[in-house]
Amino acid sequence: MAAGKTPLGHVVDLVVYAPVGLITLAQRELPELISAGKTRVDNQITLARFIGKMAVKQGSNEFKRRMRAAEASRTTTPAAAQVIDILPVLDIAPSSARNTSVADLPIDGYDSLAASQVVQRLNTLTPAELETVRAHEEANRARRTILGKITQLQAR
Repeated sequence: MAAGKTPLGHVVDLVVYAPVGLITLAQRELPELISAGKTRVDNQITLARFIGKMAVKQGSNEFKRRMRAAEASRTTTPAAAQVIDILPVLDIAPSSARNTSVADLPIDGYDSLAASQVVQRLNTLTPAELETVRAHEEANRARRTILGKITQLQAR
């Protein structure tokens, strides 16, 4: 206890003077606290908007880059076009030009299966059947999971 204060004096300080002091302090400091809080929130919102705009811009640029790369990989050079034009004469067709129907596939219900379900069945296929599935997958959905597993199995 402070010197010269009775327990009743401490109770009066806590019950009467402390609340009055807090109210006085709040009246004086509250506008500054509000201003500091508003500034902080505004700064956080500005930063979040900036980061969001940068993320959208970066994503848009990456999307455009990937689309250009995909378009570039689809176009053929004049020399490649000449080779493709000669292939029917030689009775050779590139894998993407092979027409495989779902009926020719060694896996029943192939087009209704998820990639994970197809991958599970690939181990049981012969090399010729794997090639048929690969040609069909490349010409249609081109699922990387399936094509990767076929490449792995054909490398054995």
